[in-house]
Amino acid sequence: FVYIIAPVNAETPCKVGISNSPWSRLSSLQTGSPVALRVAETYGFNTRDEAVKMERLFHEWYAEWRLNGEWFDVDFEAANFFLFENTVAIEVYGW
Repeated sequence: FVYIIAPVNAETPCKVGISNSPWSRLSSLQTGSPVALRVAETYGFNTRDEAVKMERLFHEWYAEWRLNGEWFDVDFEAANFFLFENTVAIEVYGW
C-alpha cells in the first residue's frame, strides 16, 4: 500500500509512505506522536515496486514541502488528490 497518515484534528502535516500494513505503521508512529493520528487513505498496488514508484513520484513532486523524512506540509486533501489522479492514470495508461 501507499498510505497517507494525517493528524486527526489538523490539516497538516501528512505522511506518505509504503507498507504492507499501514495500520501497524500507524501504531508505531502514534507511539512517538504528541497528536492523535489516523490512516487517512490507502492505495493498493499489484507489486511493491509499483507502490515504491508512486511513493517516489509523490515525494519528488512535493519535495519543496518536505518537513522531515516522509512528513510533508501538505494537507490530506491535496495528497489524496495527487495519489488518486496518478493511480487512475497508471491504471489507464500504465507506467
